[in-house]
Amino acid sequence: MIGSTPNWRHLQDAYGTADSIPLLLADVSPNPHDEIWGQLWSRLCHQGSVYSASFAALPTLLTMAGSWVPTARLMPLTLAAAIIGSQDLRGSINAEEAHIQVHQTAPEFEKLAQ
Repeated sequence: MIGSTPNWRHLQDAYGTADSIPLLLADVSPNPHDEIWGQLWSRLCHQGSVYSASFAALPTLLTMAGSWVPTARLMPLTLAAAIIGSQDLRGSINAEEAHIQVHQTAPEFEKLAQ
């Protein structure tokens, strides 16, 4: 989905439809204590489980991390790492689409983490 906008209403997060995810992503700040980070973690990587919306959020997390100063990248990088590293896929995840998202974003996340 890099280069395209996900149809969030057709994606799932930990609590059902992921239509609130774009607003959360748009409103989050680099401050790791921002309560929106807690909501994103809860919805996208709930107790280590990931969903279709988790993978769809990777390009936005990558954009955030790339546009923020290195000292502000902690939250998008750690959330992305948790999503990419999860073995607990829940809901109706298109495995091929998830693989593509990971394959396209993981190297860029790695560069930003260095």
